[in-house]
Amino acid sequence: MNRTVITLDKKKMFTDYSHKPLKHKSLNGCHNNYEVQLGKSIAFLKEANGCVDYGDYICMKMCEIVDLPCAEMEMVYLQGFPRENEERLLSFEEHCAEIRKISSFKSNDEEYLRQSYAHYEKMYHARNMPLRAGVLSYDYKELPEFRDISKAISISTITEAYAQLTGTEAPMSIDGYMQILDELTNGNSKMGKSLRKQLGLKDNINLSPTLCDDLKKYVVFGFVTGQIDMKQDNIHLVVRKSGKGFEISAGPLFDNGESFNLSSIERVDAIDDPERATDYALDLGRNMANRVSLTENSGVDYDKQLEEIASEIASNPQIAQFYGQLKSINIDQILTQIPSREAEYHMVCKMVKGIYSSRISAIEQLLTKQTTTENKNETESQVELITQLTSSQTQPILEDDEFCL
Repeated sequence: MNRTVITLDKKKMFTDYSHKPLKHKSLNGCHNNYEVQLGKSIAFLKEANGCVDYGDYICMKMCEIVDLPCAEMEMVYLQGFPRENEERLLSFEEHCAEIRKISSFKSNDEEYLRQSYAHYEKMYHARNMPLRAGVLSYDYKELPEFRDISKAISISTITEAYAQLTGTEAPMSIDGYMQILDELTNGNSKMGKSLRKQLGLKDNINLSPTLCDDLKKYVVFGFVTGQIDMKQDNIHLVVRKSGKGFEISAGPLFDNGESFNLSSIERVDAIDDPERATDYALDLGRNMANRVSLTENSGVDYDKQLEEIASEIASNPQIAQFYGQLKSINIDQILTQIPSREAEYHMVCKMVKGIYSSRISAIEQLLTKQTTTENKNETESQVELITQLTSSQTQPILEDDEFCL
C-alpha cells in the first residue's frame, strides 16, 4: 500500500510511491513521528489521539489572532504508514493474563474481565483503523520570519548545561531562565563564557529587548489554553546575526496538542460514553497548572500561577495588552472554522470552550479582587491622611510665653 497523507484543511493528498524507509524522528512526548518531504517543505507527521490534534490546530489559530509566532500545521489522515511497535490483538485469555500481571484486583471476576476485554478490543480497533488521525507539522525554520536564524536551541538545553556547570537544579520559570540568559550573555562572566562554549555560541551575543515579555506571553497563553506540555523542551530560543554580533530571541510555539486537557479524553471512554468522558476531562482540567511558571515561587501550582499571572497583567502594560487580545478571541468562530472529524468534534468544542472560559473567568475575578483591594487601600490611606491633617489643624495654638521655663 502506498503511503498517503490527506490534509483536511487544504484538501490535498500527498502520495509516496517510492516505498523508501521513513526517517523516524524521536520527539519528546509523541509517538509514530516521521520526517517527510512534501514538495519543497520538510514536515513532521505526528500520529496522535484525534482530540489532541484539535489542540494543535486551535492553538495555531489563536496565535494568529494575538500575533504570537507559531509553527504551521494541518490536521490529516494517514494511510499506509507503519506503526512503531505494532501490536497484534490479544486473545481474551492473553488479555486476562496481562491484567493479572498488573494487579490481583478482580482478577478472577469473570464479568469484570469480559468488560475489560470488550474495552480493550474497542481501543485496539480505534487505534488501528486504515485511516488514522494525525498532525502534519511544518518545520518552523521555513517560516519567513525564521529563515534567517543561525541556530535554534531549547530552553532545556540551556538550563541543563547551566545546572551541570553549577551543580544546581535547573529552574522551571521565566525568572530563572532570564537569570541564566543574563549570565550567558555577560561578556565579563567566567560562567557565561563557559556556558557559551558548552552551547556552541559566540561571545558577542545579546538578548532581544522583548525576550522576557515574549516568554511571559507564552506562559499566559499556555495558562489560558490549559496546556500541560508547555515545558522547557517545547520552548525554543533562536539566534540571529545582529550588526557585528548575535541576538537571542524567542522562537515560535509548537507541539500544542496537549492543550485544553484534550489528552485526558480516554479513547475507550470516548467510544463508550463521550459525554461522561468529556465531563470528566473538563473537571480534571479546570485547575491543571502549567509546566512553566513566571517565577520559581509558584512552581506547578494552579492557584499560585493564577495569582502571579493576574499580578503581571495588572503591572505590565505589554502583558496587559496581550491578555486583552487573548480574552477577546471569539472561540466559537474558531471552532466553526476547524476541519471536523465528526467522532471527536462535539467533545472538543465542549472542552475548548469550557477550559478557555474558566481560565479567563478566573483571571478576571482575581484582577477585579486586586483592583478592589488596591482601591480600598488607597481610600484608607486618603482617609488616614485627611484625619491627620484635620487633627493637626484642631490642636490649640500656644502663646509664646507658654514656651518659657
